[in-house]
Amino acid sequence: MTHRSRSLTITHEIPQEVTGLRGKCFVHMDHMDGKILGIRLSEKGKDDSTLDRLFHVLGDILTTLARQVQR
Repeated sequence: MTHRSRSLTITHEIPQEVTGLRGKCFVHMDHMDGKILGIRLSEKGKDDSTLDRLFHVLGDILTTLARQVQR
């Protein structure tokens, strides 16, 4: 029998009053054993808009930077 560890996710909601956008935005951080596994940004629409693509790229860059710092 193998034991699989599951990562945990912390989500921070950013209200539209703060961003000026139409809806809420979110920052999600996946972590396990004190290590950041990934950072994602999202917004409610998820319609492959410019904002969605920007969030995807920023999430990738933030994840890369977090991994470099954790080495």
